[in-house]
Amino acid sequence: MSKRTKIEIMVEILKIATHGVNKTRIVYDANLNFRVADRYIDELKKLGYLKSQSREGRKIYMTTSEGLKFLEKFNKFK
Repeated sequence: MSKRTKIEIMVEILKIATHGVNKTRIVYDANLNFRVADRYIDELKKLGYLKSQSREGRKIYMTTSEGLKFLEKFNKFK
């Protein structure tokens, strides 16, 4: 099994969060631990690719339009 690159993990998180998910879903679906997921989520938010909002008292993460553009470009180069 090969080690994933930083970009591959970021892309995975953006795909998972396309329709809005909580952090637990990101952790399980991307196969990360919470500490590592926090670092990637923070970085993606700083880049403007991910946003968070409160929905029914829960924090939900969603891929932004900029994040979707990034995913499109990544898939073209892959």
